Amino acid sequence: MTIYLGNDVGYRSSGFAIISAEEQKLQLLYAENFYTNKKDTLPQNFSSIADHFKKIVDKYKPTVYIYENPILKGDIGAKLNQSIGVTRYLANKYQLEEFSYLPTEIKKAVAHFGGSDKEEVIEAVEKVFPERKFQLKENHCADAVACILCHLYKHITL
Repeated sequence: MTIYLGNDVGYRSSGFAIISAEEQKLQLLYAENFYTNKKDTLPQNFSSIADHFKKIVDKYKPTVYIYENPILKGDIGAKLNQSIGVTRYLANKYQLEEFSYLPTEIKKAVAHFGGSDKEEVIEAVEKVFPERKFQLKENHCADAVACILCHLYKHITL
């Protein structure tokens, strides 16, 4: 069995998901939007994200880390890149195998169109895990699930 940690990376709001895969059977163990405190500084946000990441890894013991790697410039891009750096550091510290995919790559893999909107990604994720209904406001954790599904579709025959 392999345990996957998916992450829709952010610095104010992120999505995290855990999926176990044994042969062709997938089980969604965890999916949650994670929010940092709006009053905190950016370094405090990174610390909160790191603490949350560690709790998830300690609880679920994943061996693979998969994250969405957006290509953004400017201030937002710089902040996202710093957040990605924090999670990649932790993935390395915990010796997780690491993969990343572009947003369009993930959308194409799960919803069959690289320009799919949030609702279409949620719908595609819910087809795989009908027991879990995602609200539109939960799009970050649905994206984290989609990161894992993208990886599985590319590397494992489901």
